Amino acid sequence: MIDGMVAVRPAAFADGDLFMRFLKTRSIFFAIALFQLSDMSFAHADDKEMLDTISVVGSGELEIVPDEFRFSVGIDSKAPDVQTAYESVERNTAEALKLLRRLGVKERNTQAMTAHINPVIDYKSRDRHVVAHEVKRDINVKVNDAEIYAKALQQLAAQGITRFGQLQMEVSNEQEIIIQALEKAYANAEEKAQRLASKGNRRVDKLITLVESGAAQPRAVFKSQPRALAIESDTGGGAASVSVGVITIKRQVQATFALN
Repeated sequence: MIDGMVAVRPAAFADGDLFMRFLKTRSIFFAIALFQLSDMSFAHADDKEMLDTISVVGSGELEIVPDEFRFSVGIDSKAPDVQTAYESVERNTAEALKLLRRLGVKERNTQAMTAHINPVIDYKSRDRHVVAHEVKRDINVKVNDAEIYAKALQQLAAQGITRFGQLQMEVSNEQEIIIQALEKAYANAEEKAQRLASKGNRRVDKLITLVESGAAQPRAVFKSQPRALAIESDTGGGAASVSVGVITIKRQVQATFALN
């Protein structure tokens, strides 16, 4: 202490420890206040960043002529005893597979499923006894040519096969087509963003986020230059007709761009 000077403390802080605790408390309060002000400034910066972006949804669609055809063939037989019905189904299945081989269908593209055996019951009789047995077997087939499919229908029907599953038409390079559809979707999103931004005298800058959304399953559409095939029977019989349309593959993306 300097001579001639007297240290004066407020009466409330006569205790030195109490005075120091008071200073520390004020320091903490001041630091919290600064943090809150800083946080408010960051919030304003985030709000400004959100105002400087634009989010749009773009769509891309392609129509492709299918080049894969999947169908099933049903071999059925009914007889008083199981053995007779089963042998008939096995014999007809072997003949159907030979026919498909002659048409050029590869073995790996045919699948003979397990046979199903069901009793035929006479529900009108009192004892509801079994009057016959029915055996069914399916063959799943994939071909890469609509003409082969049409010939298979006609010639299998000529063998006495009348049960055919619904035809499913697909595209062999579907993944590549999907990527092309996504590229079209992005181009559509970018064009949307540019045109909308120009309305506010703004300009699209860099891409911030890009997400694929709303993927739709490919669907067959019978329009746009359908191809009808009429295959005459080798034995001079009727003809099988197949109409091949297009498969539509559609994809969407959600894109967010920065604005200048």
